[in-house]
Amino acid sequence: MARYHARCVHGLGLALVVLGVLSVAFGIATTAVLSRAWYPDPASYISAPVWSGLAVVATGILAVLSGKRPENRCLMIGLLVVAIVTTMLTLFCCLLTIVEAHLAGRCVTAAFPSYTITGFKINHTTGGHNYTIIDESPPTCSAAPLPLRTVCAVLSFTEAALGLAVSVMCCYGLAGQAVQQPVVYIPGAVTEREGGHVIVQTVGPPDLAR
Repeated sequence: MARYHARCVHGLGLALVVLGVLSVAFGIATTAVLSRAWYPDPASYISAPVWSGLAVVATGILAVLSGKRPENRCLMIGLLVVAIVTTMLTLFCCLLTIVEAHLAGRCVTAAFPSYTITGFKINHTTGGHNYTIIDESPPTCSAAPLPLRTVCAVLSFTEAALGLAVSVMCCYGLAGQAVQQPVVYIPGAVTEREGGHVIVQTVGPPDLAR
């Protein structure tokens, strides 16, 4: 029969809390780095690792509480629902982060092929004419977001796997809980030694005129 492994769920909950905190930290760091970029990626402002990390932390806390109170069926149902939602959120975050990581190496020359950057000068060639634009601040085209997004993608994938494991264990626990069967009493035959009352039921009132 399926069992609810409370200690395993408790351990997975602690792991989810740690991973969720790491996702929030790396998500904030990635957004902070990209906000200073000369050509930032608009998708970076979604901060998907931050929001999914908060959901993972909430799931981990519920898993820890459910591991300490395995007899609480309502808590187990709530953990199942939250774990499924968190798994979908982390998978979406993982896919979005992979797409962003693929585009993280873009620079101004990739977005605008006709531009070339030399120090603080941006030279633009159109129709045989050269235009030099002096920029006050040097454009940042750092490769730092790429490893940060890679870490966020790995964390999101791990969180999705752990969330799926927690939801499966909750399903096993809910299916394995004993359901009280109704008790049916079947009366046996009356023995000769047992006393009884004779009940006579008439169809109508007796005819007193007779």
